[in-house]
Amino acid sequence: MKKADNDNEPLSFITLAAATANVVRYLETNKNEDEESKRDPAPSRGDEQKRAEELEYVEHRLREIRAWERKISGMK
Repeated sequence: MKKADNDNEPLSFITLAAATANVVRYLETNKNEDEESKRDPAPSRGDEQKRAEELEYVEHRLREIRAWERKISGMK
């Protein structure tokens, strides 16, 4: 009787080593990218001013949306 190919067959040492090397290489690449993304430059004065302007714009738009919702609901 011929043995059927399935996932229960043991892997050869070479196949297992190659698979492990690929996983390790993949994980090391992601680790380096994570370390680089964690390093943010110190905020400068321009960044703080830009954030303040963005916050002001968001608050302004929220007020406009609230006014619009009151208008369409019939409340004044």
